This record gives sequence, structure tokens and C-alpha cells, in this order.
Amino acid sequence: MFLEPIATFLKLHITEIFVLFIWYVVLLELWRRRKRIWYSYRIMLPWNPWRFFELFALQIMVITVAVLLLFFVPVLRLGWWMVIFTIPVNVAMLPVSVGMTSTIFLVQLSGLLFILILVLLLPRWAQLEERQYRYGYDSWGMISIQSLKFGLVHCLYMGVPLGVGLALSLGGLYFGYKYKRALERNLVTKRYRTARHLAMLESAKYHAWYNIMLAFYAAMFLIGNLLTHDEDD
Repeated sequence: MFLEPIATFLKLHITEIFVLFIWYVVLLELWRRRKRIWYSYRIMLPWNPWRFFELFALQIMVITVAVLLLFFVPVLRLGWWMVIFTIPVNVAMLPVSVGMTSTIFLVQLSGLLFILILVLLLPRWAQLEERQYRYGYDSWGMISIQSLKFGLVHCLYMGVPLGVGLALSLGGLYFGYKYKRALERNLVTKRYRTARHLAMLESAKYHAWYNIMLAFYAAMFLIGNLLTHDEDD
């Protein structure tokens, strides 16, 4: 009987609980990585601005495939987050999603602040993911398997539907292509281990900028909401 009030509280405030937990995780990670933030950005340079168009095309393709899979294959709409809510949400971006749907100024502002903090961490996270899913996987067979794992792991950690995870595998395949091309180029003049490391950094550049672009879109949406809020006032 005493568990009933707790269950009711959790049901009513589950979103706020998740948001606070994600804020805690991100701030803790920011503190832990504070000495390597500039280094993570420095190794992303130089960068050809024309590659943004390449990444934008990839984003359009991933979104299109995700929408088609979710629309035409209902079973691929499943995700553990759907057990809590009826809409697909990237759990890691929940503070941003809440800010986008809220009409409260401070909540919208907190979503924008979350994005700014996230941008500081994205390059390092991209490097860690590329080391896990690309480094040392040099054949197309291994790259394909790792790309599928890369996409589906988002279903596990981020709570996105299966269809979104499969669509994200296309991004993993693209990063794998960049890794393999850089590896073959560096093997001409570098030792194998060095060539692998440089190839991993190359794919991490694309991965990081891909995510930073998505964060930029979300930030522009939130800024638009904030400006609209000011006009309404």
C-alpha cells in the first residue's frame, strides 16, 4: 500500500526525473572531460566547409529512411522508451525535447543551455564511438557489421525505435567508408597502427560535425521559440 503514492509520483513526474538525471550525467561528463575539450576540437581541424553539404545529404537520407521504416513497418516503431511514452524520443536529448515543446521561458532556455554544453562534449564522444565501432575493422564485412551494431546500440542506450536505429546504421556505414578510405591513404606512408589511428580520427571528424550540425538545428528551433515567447509577452 505504501508503494502506491511512490508509483503515482513516478508516473506523474517521470519526465522531470529523467531530465534531471540526464543533466547530472552530462554535467559530470563535462567536469571529467574539461581538460580535453579543447584538444578534442583541435584534432577536428582543418575542416573543409564543403563537407557540411555532404553531411547534410547524409542527414536527409537517414531521416528519410527512418520515416519510411517507421511508417511502413509498424513493428520497427518499438523502443523501450515507448513503454513509458507513446512517442519516440531520444532519451539523451530529452532536456532539448522538453524545451522544444514547453511554453515556459526558463524550460526553453535550459534546453538551449543543454545544447551548448552538449556541443562541448560531442567531439570527444564521437572519438570514443569511432574507436569502439570503426578502429581495427578494416574489411567491408566487418565495417557493415559494426555499422549495424552502431545503429542498433542507439535503441539500447537512447531508447529510439528500431527503425531509427536501422536508419542510423547508414550513418555508421558512411563513417566506416571514411575510415577505410583514410586507412588506405595513410597506409602508403604510415605504419599500420598509425594509419589506423589517423583513419579513426578522420571518421571521428565526420561523426562529430554530423552531431554538431544536428545540435545546431535544435538550437535554432529553441532560439525561434524564445523569440516567439518574447513577442507574445
